[in-house]
Amino acid sequence: MIISLVKAVHVGGLVMGFGGAALADYMLFTRCISRPVTQGAVNYIHFLSRIVACGLGILWISGLMLVWLRIQTTPEFAANPKLWAKITIVSILTVNGIVIHKFALKRLEHSIGRRYFDGAGALETAGLMLCASISSMSWMVPFLLGMLPELNYVAPAAHILAVYVALIGFVWAAMPAAIHVATRPKWRSAY
Repeated sequence: MIISLVKAVHVGGLVMGFGGAALADYMLFTRCISRPVTQGAVNYIHFLSRIVACGLGILWISGLMLVWLRIQTTPEFAANPKLWAKITIVSILTVNGIVIHKFALKRLEHSIGRRYFDGAGALETAGLMLCASISSMSWMVPFLLGMLPELNYVAPAAHILAVYVALIGFVWAAMPAAIHVATRPKWRSAY
């Protein structure tokens, strides 16, 4: 019974974090990259970022509780490579979230009246896109891993993390093309 309750809380944290991050990314992509940033967009993204942070906190607490409860009944669970891959990815997500709050959200605040990437150099733009890529894949991959119990004890953590890094690389490489499409005048006029 207690495990089911903690799992429900864990899923709630996932919905808050992943959902909030997806909405913030959508808002940034549709309202801040192709058009000038507004104070309303900044306020909304800040609100969503607080929901994401709360969801991430809930995920950490409930996730550690689930691991502890699981180890009580199945001690070998601590040796599950998938578990350690998930912990590694969520740790990266947490550090990336701190970077986003310190840099990406500050840039957003300073971009009011102009598009998000206007005035950003190539290195800054690449860094912001990397943060976004890490964020999206760091929410998606643990979510998918949670749905794949078949990988328990059989998939080496290094293989899982290699796929994770490859996905980040793919998203990061595709992002300039997506931004180019989003900022074309024909795309902007449709919305």
